[in-house]
Amino acid sequence: MAGYGTEGSQVKALAAAVMLFVGIAIIAFAASLRQTNGHLVYALDDPYIHMAMARNFALHGVWGVTASHFTSSSSSLLWTAGVAALFRTLGIHEAIPLLLNVALGIVLLWLTFRCLTRSATQLSNTYVFLALTGIALAAPLPALVFVGQEHILHSLLNLAFVAVAATCLAQSEGLPPTSVRTLCVLATLLPLIRFVSLFVVAIVTAAFAMHLRWKPAVLVVTCAIVPVALYGALSYSYGWYWLPNSVLLKGAHPDFSSLRGVVRAFGGVSYARLIQLPALTFLVTAAIAALILRLARGARDDAQWMLGIFVVLTLLHTQFAQPEAFWFFRYEAYLVVLGSVVIARVLGEWLSTIRDQTSRVRTAIQFGAVLLFALSPLSDRAAKALVNIPQATANIYEQQYQMGLFLARFYEGRPIALNDIGAASFLGQIDCVDLAGLADIDVAKHLLSGLYESEDVRDIADNKDVRIAIVYDSWFGNRVPASWRRAATWTVQNNAVLGSNTVTFYAVKPEELGPLRVHLDEFSRELPSTVVQRFAF
Repeated sequence: MAGYGTEGSQVKALAAAVMLFVGIAIIAFAASLRQTNGHLVYALDDPYIHMAMARNFALHGVWGVTASHFTSSSSSLLWTAGVAALFRTLGIHEAIPLLLNVALGIVLLWLTFRCLTRSATQLSNTYVFLALTGIALAAPLPALVFVGQEHILHSLLNLAFVAVAATCLAQSEGLPPTSVRTLCVLATLLPLIRFVSLFVVAIVTAAFAMHLRWKPAVLVVTCAIVPVALYGALSYSYGWYWLPNSVLLKGAHPDFSSLRGVVRAFGGVSYARLIQLPALTFLVTAAIAALILRLARGARDDAQWMLGIFVVLTLLHTQFAQPEAFWFFRYEAYLVVLGSVVIARVLGEWLSTIRDQTSRVRTAIQFGAVLLFALSPLSDRAAKALVNIPQATANIYEQQYQMGLFLARFYEGRPIALNDIGAASFLGQIDCVDLAGLADIDVAKHLLSGLYESEDVRDIADNKDVRIAIVYDSWFGNRVPASWRRAATWTVQNNAVLGSNTVTFYAVKPEELGPLRVHLDEFSRELPSTVVQRFAF
């Protein structure tokens, strides 16, 4: 792949990057199976929430984690509906989200290839391959495959939307109708994939309005808002909020009651999140520097707009939508993809201008670019993601997956209180009472009001006839009702993604303590050897 080549020869670099991505995913899958006794297990509990909702929608026509009633628990309406359609067509198979993400990863690499080569077709094949591979690993696509959710799809359509919008904004004359239609389609889909996409739609709409292009501005923002409003009206009709609980509970809420709150509300949260995400900080810094250099040279093209949109979008996302906790690289993945693509494109365009230099100079410059990536936080992010895939799937298998199997055996169809609801709901097929609020409107109301005490937990469990609860004591602390009787704990080692390495089983009703201990003792024969069960006395 050495030297400069035609677009046809660069396709070979794309094919090589795709094969490497798929190969890494296969190796990671094999390594994961060795950690999970041959079971396909995802790296987080959250994909099982989507799969539980998708199964209930496919089989029962109920949009909810529980088959009996509506719950506004998915922040990705299109992903959940798409998985439901595949479940309805192909059957309920846990592998569907994983295989779907592999396919979407390949499409994302193709779109990245198109973005890199659209204005600099004489990039070296080596550079194209290294750029595609670096972006895939930094995203990180292999880890996102095992996240089993919508994040690769979100990265794909977000990149497409920004690329098309930047092309339109760079044009000084009228916009082609096909481009406007494409923007409208993408603007409709993006919020249905992730509600945070309203940020990028708002940025593009504001840019069109600043240039007095009112028609595309109105069309784009309307296409984004209407489907969100329709879902909100449906959710409200069921007695839920206009936005999914996960969006409301995980987002940052301004607090102007103190100086610290004011500072955080006006950029302090964004600063703190960027400190926690050095790879994203590196990309934002590089994008700002590239934008300043291009503006200083008088460049006015789509790359300039992509750089600007990326910077503003990152600041909005980190201020309002990036959780503080580690969620296996997924929330910021679409920003890493967008930033990496635009930086790689700008760098590639510059490299294509030095073709007249000697071979030694070109090689030195290309080596310097590779070295910059290797020493940047992007390579550290890529390495940590690859290393953590088997351990993350092992953690979920040891804790949430076993909870689901336990509940399926002894408590199927019964109301169970939990704080991690995904695998328990999908595998156990229980009547889920979510004490963390994602799938319970009563809990969400208490959390959003700031008034959620042990008496509230007790009343919610009693009103729904909960017999047992499985929770993290480290999360609930004094919120655990005094009347609940502790039965046992499960503890795992080498925790990479779990909210806590110890989960506690409680008998909510005193008469349930004996049967719960018997069930736990019987199930202990099937627990992985890495899980330590301790009975409470």
